[in-house]
Amino acid sequence: MRYPPRHTGQYHLPPLISRGTLDSSCNLHAWGTKIDIDALVRIADLFRHRLDPAVVAVLAERPYRYRALHTRLETHLGEHVDDNAVSRSLHRLTKIGAIRADSKHFGSRVIKTYSLADKGESYLTTYEALACVLAHLDMARDECDGTCPVHDGPCAKYAA
Repeated sequence: MRYPPRHTGQYHLPPLISRGTLDSSCNLHAWGTKIDIDALVRIADLFRHRLDPAVVAVLAERPYRYRALHTRLETHLGEHVDDNAVSRSLHRLTKIGAIRADSKHFGSRVIKTYSLADKGESYLTTYEALACVLAHLDMARDECDGTCPVHDGPCAKYAA
C-alpha cells in the first residue's frame, strides 16, 4: 500500500488499524473491542531492545556474574550473543532500575553480580502474561476451556 505524500496531510492507515476507529482519548475501537493505544506503546517499549526480556528472564533464575550470564543467554537463545549487546542491555536495565549490579572487590578487581530488582520482577510478570496470551492465541479452540475472550469473544474469528 502506498502512502500519500507527507504534505497533503492525508494518510491511509494500514489494514489492521483501518478496521477500527480512533476516539479522542487514544482508544482504538476494533472488532467490538476497545484497545488502549497507550497500553500498546508500553508493550512495544518492553520489547524495544531484543535482549532485555531474555536478560530479565535469566536473572529471574538467580543472580549471575557477567560471563556466566552471557553463557546462559547463549544457551537459552541458542545463538551467539555479542558481548557489547549484553553490556548495553545490562547498562540500560541497571539505569532504569530493573536490575541491580552489586560490586565485590577481590584484590584490585571489581566483580559485579547482577540480580533482578523489584521493577525487573514487574517486567518479568508482564513478559510472562504476554507469553501466556501468545501461547493461548496459538491454541486450538477445542483445547481451550471455553471461558476466554480469545476463543469466545469478539476476536474469536481472528484467533488461531
